[in-house]
Amino acid sequence: MPRLEPDQSHDVTLAEACEMTERYRNSEIFNGLNGGFFGKDAVMDLLNQTDCVGLRYYYGVNASNEPVLVLVGATADNTDMTEGKILELSVPCPYICGEQSPLIGN
Repeated sequence: MPRLEPDQSHDVTLAEACEMTERYRNSEIFNGLNGGFFGKDAVMDLLNQTDCVGLRYYYGVNASNEPVLVLVGATADNTDMTEGKILELSVPCPYICGEQSPLIGN
């Protein structure tokens, strides 16, 4: 099983991020939701679990048939920490969005 590289850079430029979110908003899968918000404390609780080197996300659909991200910690040996903290229940955008964010086209 491949090992994860927790120090790998995942950086993109603002221009690249804006291109990606615009392509999503212009795609046939766009349903009006731009993204969501997870609080720092919840994310840090997930990341601070023993042996956690990062987080993995899975696409899901909630009970209201809206797309969601499910977050779970991952270990260096590429194992999901399913016995630990798992996050969803993000605050969706729209409803609460970043004001004047180029990532949502304003």
